[in-house]
Amino acid sequence: MTFTGDVATALKLNVADQAAINQLVIDEEAQGGIDIFVSNAGYAKGGGLSLEAFDWQQMMDVHMWPHMWLHLYAAQAVIPKMIERGVGVSVLCPQAVRTKILGKSSKSAKKPESNQAANDGILEPDSVADCCLKAIENEEFLVLPHPEVAKYFRNKANDYERWLNGMRKFRNRLFKAKKMDIGGT
Repeated sequence: MTFTGDVATALKLNVADQAAINQLVIDEEAQGGIDIFVSNAGYAKGGGLSLEAFDWQQMMDVHMWPHMWLHLYAAQAVIPKMIERGVGVSVLCPQAVRTKILGKSSKSAKKPESNQAANDGILEPDSVADCCLKAIENEEFLVLPHPEVAKYFRNKANDYERWLNGMRKFRNRLFKAKKMDIGGT
């Protein structure tokens, strides 16, 4: 994406194509360089462990592999130039954001009891973008639009077994709520 004043241009390319990424970086460096690099993709299928292996493979192909290649290729092509120009890095760690990936949950501002990521509320995309811009301006590394996430990080680091037990209880509460939603017991 090229952003000049209040004009932005998004570009599409195959993130598994290292030559395409390298060419994009060359083209953008000729225009002044890349200052903000964003990578995001995802979707969800319900079913957990009962999903077919093919469905898991498709989700992994979207969630994991493109990001690994993209990050590796982009890191090799983009980061040296960004470092030369003194550009920093921030990592965004949101929970639920009102996008299509939440499915039915995205239509309600409530805290869906059966959606793990939405337990602390669903944020609007504009709110998450504002958090990102503020973090970039303040040169912060970790961007946490849901402030509760900082506590979760600390709890996990301080007592991993206690954190795992808490996650198991949370999971069981979600399963119970989901059964009630679909008319089960």
